[in-house]
Amino acid sequence: MVVGDLNATRWSAGFAPLIGAGLRDSATGSGWQPTWPAGLGALGVPIDHVLHSPDLRVVSRAVPAWPGSDHRAVQAVLALTPADARPAVRSAAAPREGAYDARRRVNPPLARLGQGPPT
Repeated sequence: MVVGDLNATRWSAGFAPLIGAGLRDSATGSGWQPTWPAGLGALGVPIDHVLHSPDLRVVSRAVPAWPGSDHRAVQAVLALTPADARPAVRSAAAPREGAYDARRRVNPPLARLGQGPPT
């Protein structure tokens, strides 16, 4: 999970790598829920987030006022997704091509160049 004031909206370039890494935005399907500045209400922007893995699902989400803050809080209730509804995960026994394999302590590109660690 990644939770906090990210100073980025869902449509900003800085947010894309988080989604690209497989995290899901708890705001998806919740409508417009701006968090900053709190005093602007619906005219604000959503820059505070709760991002989660596909193993979790959002049960409820709200952005209530938070006394003394210029941000609205993000309250998200998450639950474990049933195992049969989770996306397939790559097996640790089969790392992707070119990935560092800690079990063998070899970085494949370096090993191909004969520059891997001593065995």
